Amino acid sequence: MKREMLKLIVLFLLLILTSFSLSAEYQHFLFIPNKQIEIHTESVNLEDDTVSVKAFLSGLVNGYQPSRVIYNNCTATHSTIPAKQSKTSWLLIPREFVFQGQRIRVSIDVYNGWRTPTSSIQLPAGYDVKIVQNIIDSRLEICWQIGGTVNTELYWENAQLTFTVSKQGFPPGDYKIPISFYYGYEEHKYSGATVAPIAQLAYILLQHGRKDWFDLDVAVRSRCHLNNYGPVSLSHGRMTSDEANGNKTRPARVSVTCDYNAPVKVELIGNQRVAGRTKNFTRCGSGGTCELTFNGGEYDKTYNTTGNLDIDVISTFHPNPGPAIEGVFSGSGVLKVIFE
Repeated sequence: MKREMLKLIVLFLLLILTSFSLSAEYQHFLFIPNKQIEIHTESVNLEDDTVSVKAFLSGLVNGYQPSRVIYNNCTATHSTIPAKQSKTSWLLIPREFVFQGQRIRVSIDVYNGWRTPTSSIQLPAGYDVKIVQNIIDSRLEICWQIGGTVNTELYWENAQLTFTVSKQGFPPGDYKIPISFYYGYEEHKYSGATVAPIAQLAYILLQHGRKDWFDLDVAVRSRCHLNNYGPVSLSHGRMTSDEANGNKTRPARVSVTCDYNAPVKVELIGNQRVAGRTKNFTRCGSGGTCELTFNGGEYDKTYNTTGNLDIDVISTFHPNPGPAIEGVFSGSGVLKVIFE
């Protein structure tokens, strides 16, 4: 009787151990969606003294989507064992792009759940890699075959990117900068303490994951400002009839400062236009006309400005034909400075 009891106990223990070993299983997959995703990024404005800008990457798929299996690793091919399931989105982007000869550095921010993978993951040189993850209760099912299409639930959170450019890298204007990236979806089911090896996942995504592009809309605007505001006063002072014709005032200076090679349009317009004359002439009372110019005879000119631009404005008096008229005369005009 004692011998039979011992056999039963040993058999029972073996059954327990066998049951435990069967429950420690995993199924591990990488998917890419069959349908091309929509990508939405926000436009960014870049002033010349700004070196970093943010953009948001949204529109990637969530929920059940037909997806192609590009990687599998299973210890259980058909099973219904309860398991944990981690759903992980992967995003890989080159750390540097060259556009019109300018280097643009890119990084994926630690934001909205996105983080750097654990140190056990081997990360390819030259790429920023981030993941966002959700863990749910699930069951082991079928070991999906590579190349097959399955309807699987994908998980995604909007990502934030930081673009860093040279302070004086781009002339002012509107640009569409093509940015490439790789992405994929990982599904990892595991029971017990056994998990699948995942060190090479980033490299697998580079080789077999989906590569897409989006255009980053960047508006580069120069920052310019006038160093002095208010009226520009010019005076011919007292003039004899001999001194009046072609008499020039002392220059009045207006200064502009720009951070970059910015187009600055300077224009002089008389308030009382003179027939047959250019727009920079204005009537100066009944005694004659005043010709308004800047920087050696200019009245309408565009400069490409980096640093300071000095605008020296003068008035040249032209008396009316005939005898000189005594009196006090005045005129006015507008100095327009436009930052393009």
